[in-house]
Amino acid sequence: MKRFLPIVVGALTLVACSQPAQVQNVQWQVTNLYTSPEYPSAVPDEVAGLATITFGARSLTGSTGCARFQGVAEYDVEDPSEASTISVKEIVFDPIDEQTCVGKRLYVHNSMVDMLQDATFDIKNEPNGTTKVLSKQVDAVERPGMRLATT
Repeated sequence: MKRFLPIVVGALTLVACSQPAQVQNVQWQVTNLYTSPEYPSAVPDEVAGLATITFGARSLTGSTGCARFQGVAEYDVEDPSEASTISVKEIVFDPIDEQTCVGKRLYVHNSMVDMLQDATFDIKNEPNGTTKVLSKQVDAVERPGMRLATT
């Protein structure tokens, strides 16, 4: 019996590690923005940790790194943790400070504003369980999107 217990505990640990993180009530850090193949996708170091999204049962809030935002979130199923798509509607962004929101910060801000306006995204859970990729539903080979990681 002593030999069996560690194997069972190890198997349970592997199962627990492969579970995707909840979508809602988790602050997600935007780590990559996929806008076009010509531009690097990684969020620049000076903006890292500032661009975030938190999804609620029917809402989302966050920051572009320059401005806070809030909007309505609609999932394709009742339980957001099982959703494969999310639609963002009625999103409102606070005004930016034009003195501090410049350069790479402004690029990230503008990219997030463009991407989140009245958009529907496919949700893909990454194998590590702490990362998700939101791909915008558009007719394009290279779809815009963002990679989110739990903070």
